[in-house]
Amino acid sequence: MNFGIVTRHPFSSMRMAWALGITALMLLAVPSEGQAQKAMDLPGMTVVAKHHGLSDAALQSEWTEHLREAVMVSQGWVWVQSIKEGVQPATSQSVECEGINELLITGELMHTESTSFYPCHSGGFVQLVPIAFLDKLEHRYLINAKAQLNR
Repeated sequence: MNFGIVTRHPFSSMRMAWALGITALMLLAVPSEGQAQKAMDLPGMTVVAKHHGLSDAALQSEWTEHLREAVMVSQGWVWVQSIKEGVQPATSQSVECEGINELLITGELMHTESTSFYPCHSGGFVQLVPIAFLDKLEHRYLINAKAQLNR
């Protein structure tokens, strides 16, 4: 019996390089699930579509008109347990924090030049980011959204 190592390879190095190159091109040409996203899948767009009564098709064609709203509800606020001593809330009246997205879209809560805090009925505070930071978030959101939607 001969158990030697076979020295003859079925692929030469040049053929292997071509095969790998063609495989890589084929994989790049096939869209992945992440690339085939719709506007409705972008952060905050479901809330925006529901508020405006937009269908998937309508939102797909006019999603850029609703960028600011999507950024406000998805990245423009955060709930905090407490605020630092000496920081004053924007209002003394508490808000219904479970409906914060609707309050932001309707303009009942507005972003200001500085970070603002609104007390919640259930305790804690909603912290809204400043307008300048919201502008930066909106710019970054647009870049990422275009990349995800392959536009």
